[in-house]
Amino acid sequence: MAQRAIKNVKEDVLKCPICLDPYTNPRILPCEHTLCLECLTQYITEARRSLGTFDSFICPVCKNTNEIDPQMDSDDVAKTFPVSTFLEAINQTVNLYESPEMSCGIHDQRPMEFYCFTDHSVLCSHCLIENHRYQKCEIVTLKEGFNKKKDQIEEMRQGLVNHIKEMDEVVSCSHKRKIHKESIENTKIDLTNLKLNLGLFYQNALNEIDQMERVLVNVPYIKLKNNYVDEEIGTLKCEVEKTKSKLENIDK
Repeated sequence: MAQRAIKNVKEDVLKCPICLDPYTNPRILPCEHTLCLECLTQYITEARRSLGTFDSFICPVCKNTNEIDPQMDSDDVAKTFPVSTFLEAINQTVNLYESPEMSCGIHDQRPMEFYCFTDHSVLCSHCLIENHRYQKCEIVTLKEGFNKKKDQIEEMRQGLVNHIKEMDEVVSCSHKRKIHKESIENTKIDLTNLKLNLGLFYQNALNEIDQMERVLVNVPYIKLKNNYVDEEIGTLKCEVEKTKSKLENIDK
């Protein structure tokens, strides 16, 4: 169970999307994707060279634009992004479980027998006495640490996977909002065309009414129906005024 969890963590969480190796000095971008410091530096350098822009670069994972200082070197720019201490702690824990035998590089290759949960470090007996004896640290044997944390790795993996899903949903919603915005723009164009058509209709209708009034005045038969004609013309004018009112409301 623990070995499978460790493998899943290494493949799903601790792998840099550029070099596809475990993170080395992981740096977090504003979009919350992480890259190795060296990979990030090279990526920014190549992006500047290919795009010819020095004030921003696009995340290789989600294509989010990240603004940067155009006066800074790519190496310095990469270092401005914060270190992912969380991923570093997970990486160190995974290395702890994968190493069959570890020896201290400070104290004559003494065996590493203890694990400090407080600062996530592996200790030999001398490290324990010299640096952790009088501190309020939670220190256990490696075996106890393994038994205590093996389930936590799977929980962290699942939590990060869920977080990635949430980020994908946010990106998807942003895309939908973009589509909705485009739909609104298209609707505005349609309304503009509608306003133009209504304006032409309004003007043509008034011209038709004026022409009808001039013609009807000179027709003897219609003079006998004067009240009826006046009523019909009044109705037509009323409809035109309603159309004009709708046209004005579109501007509001």
